[in-house]
Amino acid sequence: MKTNIILLIQDDIKISRLIGVLENLDISAGSYYLGNVTVIFSLMGISNTEANQEFYQLLIEKADDLENYRTPKALMELAEEVYGKLGELS
Repeated sequence: MKTNIILLIQDDIKISRLIGVLENLDISAGSYYLGNVTVIFSLMGISNTEANQEFYQLLIEKADDLENYRTPKALMELAEEVYGKLGELS
């Protein structure tokens, strides 16, 4: 299950990056979030509170730094880091 959760987190990171780029181009894209956070929190036994969602969003937004997270390996490492930090909430 850990692998699947990490893959969901990685997908959220990619979507977040895409939405960020679209919004930088003045294209409204906020409605394209997948809502994976609800599933991730449920699978990990984390309360789906606004504070936890904001914490999660801050973690995945680290990938907005395109210089440091340009490779699939770097994105996977970030997803694993996010998983670890979320594990501290459960």
